[in-house]
Amino acid sequence: MSETNTAAILPAVGKDLELTTLPVPTPGPNDVLIRTAVTAVNPIDHVRQMFGFQVPAVPKVIGSDTTGTVVGVGAEAASTYKVGDRVVAVTDGFATGDNGHESYQTFAVAPTLTTAKLPDNFTFLEGSTVSVVAMTAGIIIFEGFKFSIPGAQEQSKPLPSNKPILLVWGGAGSVGSVTIQLARILGFTVFTTASPRHNERLQKLGAEVVVDYSDADAAVEKLLAAAGDRPIVYAVDAINDAKNTIPFVESILLKSAAATASSTTPELVHVKMLSEYKWKDGLTHTFINSTSIWTERRDVGEYIFRSGNLTSWLAEGKIVPPPARVVPGGLGGLQSALNQIKGGGVSGEKLVVEVA
Repeated sequence: MSETNTAAILPAVGKDLELTTLPVPTPGPNDVLIRTAVTAVNPIDHVRQMFGFQVPAVPKVIGSDTTGTVVGVGAEAASTYKVGDRVVAVTDGFATGDNGHESYQTFAVAPTLTTAKLPDNFTFLEGSTVSVVAMTAGIIIFEGFKFSIPGAQEQSKPLPSNKPILLVWGGAGSVGSVTIQLARILGFTVFTTASPRHNERLQKLGAEVVVDYSDADAAVEKLLAAAGDRPIVYAVDAINDAKNTIPFVESILLKSAAATASSTTPELVHVKMLSEYKWKDGLTHTFINSTSIWTERRDVGEYIFRSGNLTSWLAEGKIVPPPARVVPGGLGGLQSALNQIKGGGVSGEKLVVEVA
């Protein structure tokens, strides 16, 4: 390939990204090579930059969310993809350490396991925010709560048929909003918390109850009142603050179990490691690592991406991606986007840069 591969590279841990030129990566047998149109920025990218998490050596390309056009296809991938296909994907450089498998560059390699075709009615920008959070939502439900994937031969913990309540604390964020939608697709009744300005959007996405979390104690009581005699057994903390969110989610689960005399042990899934937190008794708590989608939970990748489910859900409006906000400057704007995430001023949207 004769085109230049411009990349935003991390020269050293804690340093700003720099633009450079790298060779165009080569896809493996089960990979596709994507010419990036839009890449999104995730909070974990800031963690990798500042603390060297999953950065085996520098200089290093980072980034996971990519949307663009297939320009190269591995031998095994050719049964599913062809040059010219429009796709969304999660690159797996976070797990492999391979610079070619990261998204902050013009050309990126992604495994077909976490690649899906972009529906014709979607622009690259509209599809740019969905891949990482769809992966995370799938891992939350199938790995965090250990529910069996629909249609799996072994149904160790089948999805319940009685529309149980699943609470998503922090539903306005990218992970929270897509978890709400996937949970609704899978048959759950969803309760969530968010700032009031997000109420209408989250109800449209499928949340039955949306409660303002600015007064967390009041939010607990409102959620319990809304549930009535229905137990709240399952909860996801999509914010994961050891002081301001986790204790209140625990409180809801334990109070609900007591009020409804539920015999089912409440389950809390969280998406950040909280090694110093002293968990309350009477519930289970599970930290999920989304990189398991490329190892022991490849079945989740098959169900979300390779089956065509994500493509269909997008096309049918069953999953609406988080809103995208473009940070100008192309790949050169990535550092500005990372700085904004560091500052904590991003709510209810994902920052993206347009590459092509």
